[in-house]
Amino acid sequence: MTNMVSAQWLHEHLTDKNVVILDASMAPVGFEQQVSDEVIPGALRFDIEQFSDAANPLPHALPSAMQYSAMMRKLGVSVNSHVVVYDNIGLYSAPRAWWMGTIFGLKHISVLDGGLPNWLKQGFATAQQHSSAAEEGNFKAVLNQSALVSAEDILADLSNGTLNKVDARGAARFCGQVAEPRKGLHSGHIPGAKNIPFTQCSHNGLLHAPNELRALFEQQGISPDNTLVASCGSGVTACVVLLAAAECGFQNLKLYDASWAEWGNGQWPIEVNGDV
Repeated sequence: MTNMVSAQWLHEHLTDKNVVILDASMAPVGFEQQVSDEVIPGALRFDIEQFSDAANPLPHALPSAMQYSAMMRKLGVSVNSHVVVYDNIGLYSAPRAWWMGTIFGLKHISVLDGGLPNWLKQGFATAQQHSSAAEEGNFKAVLNQSALVSAEDILADLSNGTLNKVDARGAARFCGQVAEPRKGLHSGHIPGAKNIPFTQCSHNGLLHAPNELRALFEQQGISPDNTLVASCGSGVTACVVLLAAAECGFQNLKLYDASWAEWGNGQWPIEVNGDV
């Protein structure tokens, strides 16, 4: 499976019958940059808020395999589809859609490198509204539970430290120097976690080259020999780090889906002003 595709590749394959383009844009917490409301021609709307477990009080919690299957089929996704996901910031929420597809068993799902901003920069055509699927797909999801960890898993690991824990939030939030944007959460980070802000994985929305990404992890003492567990505020930008790790050769990747929305509630041990 190719984790990334270029704007040029998508432009050349825009009308391929097996290609399904999904716009996974979402409004970031505290993000003030003006973004385009144009869409890539043929793109369907992948609403991350809808692709969440509404019964879970935590934000953006993974849906069930049944819910995910039904919603993807409505978007025309079938077993042999090549799904291409993008967002209107560049590289922000699309990796969340990629990770969901990966752990739910999609064989071919890729992130559009640079997202909509790079598509526009290349001068490719856009549309003013999303498309609808011509027909329902036949995709059936099976969740790879081993690609997820719980707070209890992380707590058990604090004593032996076999997991490479990476926090994708900004340094100020990681160090506990600023208040969390979500009310009721403590500031700081999971003990022993390393900080790789998701913004360090790309430039102008384009993912860094594999050797640059490998160096980014090595600077934090993170080896591909160990399991990498990514977290963030609510499980979205952690997926940027997972995508970056996958692109530079990491094999054992897991997501702490509940992320700081759960860990920061005061029930779990917190470290403040640790090394970044």
